[in-house]
Amino acid sequence: SADSGSIAALLASDRLPLAIEVDAAGGRLGFKGHMRPDTTAPNLSGDLKVSVPRLGTLAPWTDVRHDAKANLSLTSAVRLDDGMLTLVDLRATLGQSDISGRLRFNGSGDKLISTMQLHSRNLDLTELASLDSAPEPPVAKYKSVRNSAIDLTKIKLPRIDFDLRA
Repeated sequence: SADSGSIAALLASDRLPLAIEVDAAGGRLGFKGHMRPDTTAPNLSGDLKVSVPRLGTLAPWTDVRHDAKANLSLTSAVRLDDGMLTLVDLRATLGQSDISGRLRFNGSGDKLISTMQLHSRNLDLTELASLDSAPEPPVAKYKSVRNSAIDLTKIKLPRIDFDLRA
């Protein structure tokens, strides 16, 4: 939707206003910002807000338990430009857990490169683990690796640069 101005002024501008609001599946997604129409790749910037009062309402589309009562709230400034998606001033809560910081996903090359700088005052791992809809495997299938060698060369992970502080 266009916030203001004539059609002629909007078409002559190098930035078009963009506002999106979606209320569906028990949640709300909103984006308000601008997009540049003169580029071949998507180019936009603005503010993102996501609110899901009861996470279980997303169960049909995610691996979250249908009875999960935790709420999800997320706000961030977003920029998509030249194959790079950046979220800054990210603030999210999921139940009793919170996280803030910055995310960057660079897909302009051959491989997706993710850079994350995240901070948390509280991570309730018990609550987060309880959201998963997958049945828990029997405890007997787990084996302690405390005294075992782990061959990290066999693990295939994407390139991730992260800083974890406790």
